[in-house]
Amino acid sequence: MRHWTEHWMFFHAFVISVAVAWFVYSETNLLPYVGIFSFGILFLLNSIKNRSLNFLLEAANLVSIARLVGLFFILFNYKYFDAWLIALIAFAIIIADGVDGYLARRFSTVSRFGSYLDMETDALFVMGFATILFDLCLFDYWVFGIGLIRYFYFPIIYFAKPVQKSEERNFTAQTIAVLVMISLPACLILPSHIHQPLVVFAAILLAYSFGNGFLKEMKATYTT
Repeated sequence: MRHWTEHWMFFHAFVISVAVAWFVYSETNLLPYVGIFSFGILFLLNSIKNRSLNFLLEAANLVSIARLVGLFFILFNYKYFDAWLIALIAFAIIIADGVDGYLARRFSTVSRFGSYLDMETDALFVMGFATILFDLCLFDYWVFGIGLIRYFYFPIIYFAKPVQKSEERNFTAQTIAVLVMISLPACLILPSHIHQPLVVFAAILLAYSFGNGFLKEMKATYTT
C-alpha cells in the first residue's frame, strides 16, 4: 500500500509542472504561489495524519521550514534586490541543507515527511532558479529541463512501481545535487563565460544522476 506522501508527491509534481508550463506560455510566474499552496497541503496532511503539530517544533523541520521561507523570499523578490544578496541567501539555503539532516539524526526525528520536505525544497530550489535564470534572460528554454527533471522522474516511478520505498540519497547523487544547486545562483554573480559552461556541466551530471537512479529503480522492481 502506498504511503500518503507518495500521492502528495505526484500531486506536487503535477502542479509545479503546470505552473512552469503556464509561465512559459503566458510569462506569468505562478511558481511561488503554487509552491506555497502545495507545501501547505503537505503540512496540513501531516498534521491530520499525526493529529498533532509537534512536528513543526522539531529542530530539523524548523531548519527545513526556514530554508523554504528563504526560497519563497527569493522567488518573490529576485527582481527587486541586488544579485549578490539573492545569491548569498541561496547559498545559505544550500548550507542549511546539510544541517536539517544532521539534526534529524542527532535528535532521532528522522521521518518520511521530513525527508520529502527536505528533498522537495531542494527540487523547488532548482526549479525556481531555472525559472529565474530564464526570466533574467541568462539562459534559453532548455534551462527548464534542469528544474523539471525531478518532476518528470517521480511520476514515472510512481506509475512504474506498485509501492515505492522512501527515497534514499547516495553520496554521488547528493554531491551532484549540491553542485547543481550551487551552480544556479552562482550565475547571478559570475560572468557568462564562466557560469554558462558551469550550468551545462551541472545539467549533464544531473541527467546522469537521475538516469542512473531510474535504471536502479527499474532493475530493483523487475528483478524481484
